[in-house]
Amino acid sequence: DALKTYERVAEKGYKSIDIFKKLGNSYYYNSELDNAVKWYGQLFALTQDVEPEYFYRYAQSLRAIGQNDKADLMLKKFNLLTEVNDR
Repeated sequence: DALKTYERVAEKGYKSIDIFKKLGNSYYYNSELDNAVKWYGQLFALTQDVEPEYFYRYAQSLRAIGQNDKADLMLKKFNLLTEVNDR
């Protein structure tokens, strides 16, 4: 199972934008939003230079676990990024 392999590697301290994206997405799409928040949080701790959809997914995951203020911040960033890309 790739998810468990990625998780073991990340838990051992390996930090990778790609791994954090994959872990966050895996949990997001399986509706395990508390785990999605964990890995998207790791992703955003490394960089905010990611595709706009990661801001949206992170915001939705945060909102699902009751972290509304942080979710609002991520949605504002998502909106700013998508406004720039729509021009």
